[in-house]
Amino acid sequence: MSSAAFPRGGLSDEPKDPKQEKKEKRKRKENDADLLATRKPAKRVDKAPAAEPEQQQQSTPLDVLTTTTIVKAARGKPAKLRPVRFASYHAETTVLGVVRSTSTKHALVSLPGNLVGHVDVSGALQLTPNTVVRCAVLSTSRAGAAPGSKKGPKRVELAIDARGVQKGLRLEDIASSRVTTLFGLVASREARGYVVDVGVGGATGFLAFKHCQEDIRVGAPVECRVLRLDPDSGVCAVDPHAGALTTRDVASAKNAPEKTGWSFRALCVGQRVRACVHRRVATGLVVTFADGALAGVIERDHLGRQGSLVDDEAFMNLDEFSVGQFLDARVLLIDRAAKVARLTCAEHLLELTGAALPAPGAFLKGCSVVRKDPKVGLVLRKGDQGIFVHKSRLPEEDLEATVVDCRVVGVAPLEGWALASMTPSSLNPAVPVSKNELEPGTIISATVLSTQAWGLEVRLSETLTGQITNLHVTESGGSVDPRKHRKVGDEIKCRVLRVEARRIELTSKKSLVKAARVLTTYEDASENCGKSFAGFVTGADAARGLVVTFFGNVQGRVDPASLRARGIVDPSQSFALGTVVTCCVKGVTTPKTRQDGTSRKPRIALTLDDVDGCKVEVDSVLKAVAVELVEARAKGASKRAPRKAVACLCRVTSSKGECLAKLPVAHACDHGLDAESTLRRLASTGESFECRVLEGSSDGAPAKISAAPSMINATTGKLELDAIRTGVVVQLKPYGAFVSFGGQERGLIPRALVADRYIGDLEDCFRVGDIVRCAVDSIEGDRVVLRTRGVPRDETGAFGRSVLRSLSGNDALRVGFAYDALVASNDDGVRFSQINGIECRGLAPLKHSLTCSEGDVVKIRLMGFRKDQTLCSMVPDVVRPGRTKRRAKASQVLTEGASIEACDLLDKAFSQPTIKGVGIYIDRGTGQLICVQRGDFHRRDEDMRPQVEEDLVVVSCATDELYGLAIALPREDPRSNEQVRHRRGSVATDAKAEVARKRKLPKTDLSALDPGDALTCRVAARGSTREALLLTIRGGEGRVRCRLHVSDALTKPSCRTPEASTDIAVPDLPERHPFHGIRCGSAFDGVLLQRTIDGEVTRVDVGVGTTHVGRKAEWGSTVTSASIISNKDDFGFVTVCAAPSVRAKVAFADVVESFLSNSDLDAAITSATDACAASTRLRVVKTKNGATCRLDKDNIRPIRAGDIVPCVPSRKPEEKRRGAARCGAMDRRYVLPTGLEAFCSASEFSDRDAWTDCTNDSSMSLCIVLEAGPPARISLRPSRIASRNIKPDEALEVGRVRPGFVVGADAKAGVFVELARNVVGRVLLKDLADGYVKDVVREFPLGRLVAPVVTQVTPKVELSLRPSAIKRESSIPKIMKENDVVKGTITRVEAYGVFVRIDDAPSDAPSGLAHKSELADDFVKDVSSRFAKGDRVVAKVLKIEQGDTRRKVSLGLKPSYFTAAMEEDEEEEEEEEDDDDEALARADALLANDSDDESDDDAVEEDEAADSSEDEEEDEDSDDESDDDDDEEAQALRWDEERPKQTKRRKTEPADEGAAELQTMASEEALLNDEMRSSDDYERHLVAHQDEAAAYTTYATFLLEREDDAPGARKVLERGLKTIHYRREDARLDVWACLLELERKHGDSTSLDATTKRAVANCDPTKVLLRLGALLDAAQDFKRSDAVYRKCEKRAKHQAKTTEEVWLRHARSRLLAGDAKGADAVVKRGVQACDGAPKEEASLLSRYACLELEDGSRDRGRTVFDKLLERFPRRADLWQLYVAKTLKAGDVQHARHIQTRLAAADLPPKMMNAALKRFAAFESEHGDAASAAAVKDLARAYVARRKDAMDDEDD
Repeated sequence: MSSAAFPRGGLSDEPKDPKQEKKEKRKRKENDADLLATRKPAKRVDKAPAAEPEQQQQSTPLDVLTTTTIVKAARGKPAKLRPVRFASYHAETTVLGVVRSTSTKHALVSLPGNLVGHVDVSGALQLTPNTVVRCAVLSTSRAGAAPGSKKGPKRVELAIDARGVQKGLRLEDIASSRVTTLFGLVASREARGYVVDVGVGGATGFLAFKHCQEDIRVGAPVECRVLRLDPDSGVCAVDPHAGALTTRDVASAKNAPEKTGWSFRALCVGQRVRACVHRRVATGLVVTFADGALAGVIERDHLGRQGSLVDDEAFMNLDEFSVGQFLDARVLLIDRAAKVARLTCAEHLLELTGAALPAPGAFLKGCSVVRKDPKVGLVLRKGDQGIFVHKSRLPEEDLEATVVDCRVVGVAPLEGWALASMTPSSLNPAVPVSKNELEPGTIISATVLSTQAWGLEVRLSETLTGQITNLHVTESGGSVDPRKHRKVGDEIKCRVLRVEARRIELTSKKSLVKAARVLTTYEDASENCGKSFAGFVTGADAARGLVVTFFGNVQGRVDPASLRARGIVDPSQSFALGTVVTCCVKGVTTPKTRQDGTSRKPRIALTLDDVDGCKVEVDSVLKAVAVELVEARAKGASKRAPRKAVACLCRVTSSKGECLAKLPVAHACDHGLDAESTLRRLASTGESFECRVLEGSSDGAPAKISAAPSMINATTGKLELDAIRTGVVVQLKPYGAFVSFGGQERGLIPRALVADRYIGDLEDCFRVGDIVRCAVDSIEGDRVVLRTRGVPRDETGAFGRSVLRSLSGNDALRVGFAYDALVASNDDGVRFSQINGIECRGLAPLKHSLTCSEGDVVKIRLMGFRKDQTLCSMVPDVVRPGRTKRRAKASQVLTEGASIEACDLLDKAFSQPTIKGVGIYIDRGTGQLICVQRGDFHRRDEDMRPQVEEDLVVVSCATDELYGLAIALPREDPRSNEQVRHRRGSVATDAKAEVARKRKLPKTDLSALDPGDALTCRVAARGSTREALLLTIRGGEGRVRCRLHVSDALTKPSCRTPEASTDIAVPDLPERHPFHGIRCGSAFDGVLLQRTIDGEVTRVDVGVGTTHVGRKAEWGSTVTSASIISNKDDFGFVTVCAAPSVRAKVAFADVVESFLSNSDLDAAITSATDACAASTRLRVVKTKNGATCRLDKDNIRPIRAGDIVPCVPSRKPEEKRRGAARCGAMDRRYVLPTGLEAFCSASEFSDRDAWTDCTNDSSMSLCIVLEAGPPARISLRPSRIASRNIKPDEALEVGRVRPGFVVGADAKAGVFVELARNVVGRVLLKDLADGYVKDVVREFPLGRLVAPVVTQVTPKVELSLRPSAIKRESSIPKIMKENDVVKGTITRVEAYGVFVRIDDAPSDAPSGLAHKSELADDFVKDVSSRFAKGDRVVAKVLKIEQGDTRRKVSLGLKPSYFTAAMEEDEEEEEEEEDDDDEALARADALLANDSDDESDDDAVEEDEAADSSEDEEEDEDSDDESDDDDDEEAQALRWDEERPKQTKRRKTEPADEGAAELQTMASEEALLNDEMRSSDDYERHLVAHQDEAAAYTTYATFLLEREDDAPGARKVLERGLKTIHYRREDARLDVWACLLELERKHGDSTSLDATTKRAVANCDPTKVLLRLGALLDAAQDFKRSDAVYRKCEKRAKHQAKTTEEVWLRHARSRLLAGDAKGADAVVKRGVQACDGAPKEEASLLSRYACLELEDGSRDRGRTVFDKLLERFPRRADLWQLYVAKTLKAGDVQHARHIQTRLAAADLPPKMMNAALKRFAAFESEHGDAASAAAVKDLARAYVARRKDAMDDEDD
């Protein structure tokens, strides 16, 4: 391809042919004519003539530009470039763009030609606004138009993909430096940088961190510059600085095409080039680059400030753009179909950065007019900023000025231009021109552009339009047809609801437009809680309530309960969508942040604000109706606790309308006892009731009302001193009661001001909700102190009327009236079915009934109501006064003020109110029922006596509202003489002490007294406890509180008896107590001990005696004396007081040493009490709980073994025992005098000859101490006490019958019998009787006395209760025992030995067996050749053991047994062997580690480079003998005397593996804890995750933990097994494991076995059994887990694939069970299964050694490792594993020793080098300089050894 004739370019210097030169000249002339449009274009023909091949080869890129991008000159118009249009975009187009905006799904990109492209960003693509990106066009379309149509909105779909953008680029283009910049997307983040997808086949970009100035998100586009390329791997190192032009870029522009190989294929959009100007036209430039290989055009708008911001004439004369000039440019657009490239020289695009543009809405003043085109618009300039004003946004008048003002209405980010407007409306600051100027809640005028069925489209300004949906067209709610209400051109006033990226939503509802306050953000809602805002309904549902939306799409919800309180059951029926409502913000809840960093919208709690429309006045009396009951549980109560009614929501009706109010339970009635029932009755009946407004509504909270009649009629006003007010008790505290008077007025009634007597518990006087009359005692600021003491009674009988109103009954039946009744039955009195024709349940008790029959109609008198029964009387004397005439006559007599004498009243009626202080009596004269009121609202603790003893006065006549009863009061107030608290600081005393109080004491000036001075005081009352007296002193200022503590009374106060006899201050005190017999009002002389002033209160402590005890008793200090206050609290102790802060117990044994040897119990207690009272110099010793202490002497002899002391049974509860068969199951717990805890075994209750079945005994008795303990062991045997014998009982002998007590019985293990202290034997089931015992537990209850025979003593005690066994075994010990020499006759000869019948043995006694190895000292090949049946022999008894069915006797016939010398040697050897066995057993027990830590399952790394390590093998013992110990016996009994003691194992509670597995699976769904709270939530989750095991396991966990529903959890797991696909074996295995754990914990052994069989049949059997074994290990059921693992071994062995995991799991289980031998046997079987493979053996043994180190014995683990390393000394991995496990155990010294051995091993140099490096690192961390030097010496020694070895090989 020949080069074109450019003004500047590299032309060839070779001479040309003249003909060829003419052709080229003609061709150039034609090209120039085309460029300048100087000749007409040729006419279009249907078929173009075929071009010659030579001409096709000589065609240049300018030929393409001629036909595609240049408009030729015509009709006097100059030539110009074709602008970029919508038709320029198609699937073969790539373009450079600038991101305008982004959302969660799409991004808008500014494109050339003033177009906008759409990019899908829903994937990993990350875009940032105002970023330059390279895009590939996917497709173009016109929205809503037919295919091929030229009408409709234009839409360009883009893709930001490196492969699509750099289409055609190849790896050789990068390698040859033709392409120096690339576009890519960050694919991932690695350790040293980012992997960038550059879209070139075979190339991968890598961007190092050092080239990045900030972190880059994955998916973000990156403009890269190529640094270097690895041709082998295709990795291309890049940096993100692609904006600067490099020298390589310039050089590439100068290279010749034939050298660089440039082609249109390798051209990429965004590539920076060096372009040469070929031609200049009015609208741009035609340029070439790559030395003519490529050509393109640059529009004038992309020539930068110099080319675009000048007029046309200046542009044509600029030297910078003259032909031949070079320009820096970037490829802006590539049309590969037309082979057209467009370039840009804009400054911001050259740097690949976004242009700095003014914000829309900004005013630009003083802009210069650059050029004007009436058909297009105006170009302005403001500094370096270019501004374009479209012709439609120009003012109507002609513009002649050169400097103008405008307003920015938009931007063109790609070109870097601002779009402005100059119309008068846009220059108005009040008119918005961009969405950024609009905020939710803004009021704006709009013009209707169009009306549609969905709503209105309105114009806000010349650049903005908005939408009004049909919900917001009119004020009414619901959807309307906007076409019926608005028309095009209407001017409306609206308000902005919300502003989104693509639309502006408005409302024209007048109530929303005129709203004074608007809610636009959730932050405003949280700051304005309690305020009301206008919103509109967007959702209504009976279950969820009302959803209200405010401005800015802020939403809140009105709770359904609040709606129901207003009578709105179904909000959808009451509120149409779009209805405007005013709501009050109650609160804003901020949700938790999700794991991905996002969060939900806050939740706003709302209430309908109907209060503003209906204000209720405080203290007004209105009518109310209860609409909803509010219930709640008490704080800290469980979920199953019943809910209590706490309030009721009511609708209150006033003259202004209805509003919502709250009725607390405390204000339901006058009595707290009936408050809750009254509140529930009001809520259930819905009847109207009268109420009083206590508090008005505020901040959206409803008003507070009271329905208590006393509060309705109470007087109101400001609280003043001594004013009597009526309030309600709202809270009770130990120090007083809080009373509310409505509103914010509250006060406190201190306990001392409740009554003129001591009040121990305020609940005896008040309940929450009780109405109380009280007087104001004092007012100090906001603190109001009230009193009920001294308040006079109410003379109107209001309390009685209140009680009568609380009686529940039938309004049609009146109490005291006589009616006809229909008899229903006469059982337990007479019952009635009808009274006065009304269906009811009537009852006449036996006392008030007469003889009658069913169906009779009798006269009765209604006496009252009780629950749902009507109480009646049939007695004529009672019925007769209830008739109409008698009642009329009685009403004339019992008028207000009438007197009733006490003798005229009969006893109380049988129907009495439940409230104290009121009783119903019958007037003897008139027969009228009278309500007698002794109590009052402040005297509720008055008890009514059966007979009234005082005269009465009627205060209220019988009325209907009082059930026809009159109310009478005692003529004189019983508490009229109650003293009012006159002086502050006085204390409440009884009335009888008033006489003594009148005697004046000497006046004392407390300020002049010093500690130790005398003063006179008087006893007022006792304190809160029995340890202090409250005194009074005359004198002092302010409040004076005086006290005498019992510890300060060294002697008894010498009191002067008061004038009148008064009550004893502290009754029921022992005679030795200092306060014994002191009466209130007594005066005595004391000593001032201490005086403290606390504010206005002066506290005085008084003592009695010349000296006194210090005020503090610190732990370890000594006190001079203590005062005894009681000797009845606990046996063996005297309670004393050493100081006000020390209350202690002194043990008898601490003060009377002779008490330990005193056999007279009563005398010992008396002497100990006297000694405690007279003791001095006691030391304070702090006990465990710290609450009390014991005062002990310095030298107290402790209780020792052999002491005889009294004991009493302990009151502590029995400890839980792990098994009924454990020794001590029948032990009794006692307490000795010093407080020492002691136990007495069942065999020590009494002497053996007096034993009977054990029973509980709680009496005190004497005992002898066998072991001092603690805890001590005692005996109650009289023989031991008499002889002081503490020796244990005689040892057991086989064959002897020993009585004992049953201490345990089990249907499987047998019966356990305690024979002596710490000696328990077992009777197997087969030895309980000669016959069958059906119910073992019932036949052998605890404590039963039995007499078994001892059949075995060592190693365990075995017993038998069979009569035949008792007869047989009783004779065996008399005949033979071990090591005895016996004679006998051979009865049978076998190949393995001979059977010998012992002489003189019983007929059923067992025969002895002499084994083949015990017949002679030499080898016996044939037994029959030496012995025959009937031969007489002498034998030695070697062993007697108990077999399965009978005893086994082993005999020996060797001649050497009968030589004396050899017998002694043999005995010594056996003793040594026994000692060795015992030592080994003790070592195993000490080294056993019962830990539940997970074993280290990491496999040992196998070094295949080791030299011949596999050839080193060692023969190992294959002893697979299993341990035959009886696990059941070992767990059931405690063999303290036979088995060696073991050290305490590390106590770790094993985690429940089944629950852990469920929890682990539940953690896979992290959001379940926050979002799933019910079964419905889990069911919905199962639908979406049917094949996930975690969905079923978490659901099952929820049912087990929250609802305790094991059957439901089992069904869920079974459903999972049916639903999960069979190919997902791991998920199914997880569900099976959870089901197995469920059956283990909540099922039985049968269900567990059945589930296991099913799991084995449906899953991998080995995996299932391993899971089951792990669950059993976690539950410490090691016996069953052993069976499971053995089964797993067999099954895996049959399948010929026994894995290493099976052996290790089994071995770990045995280690956890403490069976080290069993673990060794398992590992030996595993080694045998390896079939001599060294690698498998090394892996198994090394992992087993790790298990021993962690869960077993550290020494055994080291032994295994040492033997393993002896066998494989060149396995460096085993050495390092050994070191790591040792170092993990914390044994640094042993780890150093191992590495020292490793340094001496014969390892290859490479392995030894690594080992020594690790050793050096180890010493640098754990050692010192000397140890580090030692490592270096070892390294030198190894080098020397290797050198010597090499020298020897050379020799």
